[in-house]
Amino acid sequence: MRGMSQLILIVDDDAELRNIYRHALERAGYSTVEAANGIEALQTIEAYFPALVIMDMAMPKMGGSELLEKIQGNPETAALPIIIVTARPEYRDMAGELAVARFFLKPVGPNEIVEAIDEILNS
Repeated sequence: MRGMSQLILIVDDDAELRNIYRHALERAGYSTVEAANGIEALQTIEAYFPALVIMDMAMPKMGGSELLEKIQGNPETAALPIIIVTARPEYRDMAGELAVARFFLKPVGPNEIVEAIDEILNS
């Protein structure tokens, strides 16, 4: 069930995009936390254990590939649903190998993200 008890982590180095997603998710009844890179994301996951992660692939400090590997390689977080939202089409070919819940190429509307989250968390 959608609600404030479901926390979504938004990971993107673009603060404006994080803000857009945050507003859409909060309007839809979700709580959010944000991270600007993979290192911050891992710290946030450890501190808050979100219900789902929305993440970019191209980020400074620790990119999406390394972050995904760390999340999926940790038994405590391996089942965490992940939505990838990236501007880099080369990741589309890898989407099946990445074992993620959803894959979107930017630009993608915030409503599409909310619908995907609803489907993932309510399935």
